[in-house]
Amino acid sequence: MKQLMVTGAKQAEFQEISTPECAVDGVLVRARVTAISTGTELRVFRAIPVDDQGKFLHERVPFVLPAENGYSMVGDVIETGAQAGEFEVGDRVFLPAAHCQVAEMDASRVTLLPDSVPDEDAAFLSILEVAHRALRDGGPPPGGNVVIVGQGVIGLSALAYCVAFGYRTAVVDL
Repeated sequence: MKQLMVTGAKQAEFQEISTPECAVDGVLVRARVTAISTGTELRVFRAIPVDDQGKFLHERVPFVLPAENGYSMVGDVIETGAQAGEFEVGDRVFLPAAHCQVAEMDASRVTLLPDSVPDEDAAFLSILEVAHRALRDGGPPPGGNVVIVGQGVIGLSALAYCVAFGYRTAVVDL
């Protein structure tokens, strides 16, 4: 199977790797679509570390190339482990997986998708989660004031959450 790997600064290629085995508590998923983050993934593609010492590509991920990239996949379950719970072969799911043809993931990290959500929208769930967590962690009171800095994908996602939950919101961009 093929997986997209960042091989150097501004260099990426599809590499042939072994198809993963399905763990007893996991699912094996064939990708339909993956989303590309213009923040984290673009920084990894450019080989820009997140720390001043140049040791980390992302949080606790060491700066070592080649590196896999990606964390938002929509696909179809093609195999389930004996302890994978509710999932069945053929289910359409979201999972935080890299850009590859087939991914293996612990079933607890996989989300069954309703038919009403298009693949291309569902692929943004990891990115939307950033805005959702920021709003929850910030803990504004009901009807409170929220300022969002940045009008990128995450900022606009935060704005959509704020509108949906009735916050008074200002958005600024630098």
